[in-house]
Amino acid sequence: MDQRRAQIADAVDEIFARGLHEASGIETAFSGLGFHALARRSTRFVCACSRERMVHNVKLACGDTYGELFEPDQEALEITCEYCKSRYHITREDLRLAHGAPN
Repeated sequence: MDQRRAQIADAVDEIFARGLHEASGIETAFSGLGFHALARRSTRFVCACSRERMVHNVKLACGDTYGELFEPDQEALEITCEYCKSRYHITREDLRLAHGAPN
């Protein structure tokens, strides 16, 4: 299997670099390497981020030291989802209330 992977690595990289998105083009490209489509299914990429998840993630990452993220006069952080680029304003109070924390 390692030998086969090494044989087709450059060709697979080239196929992905082309950014094909139509099923027929993808099938044609990979059939040239000896692959055959076994099935198709629709795939949809969506981001499941939300304000609540962002608050939860910041709290998980920082624990009780979340206050160190803020400048002395700063009331909110702007957190941007790395996947969908949605922006969320997270306040000290949001983090304090997350999971019933007493801070």
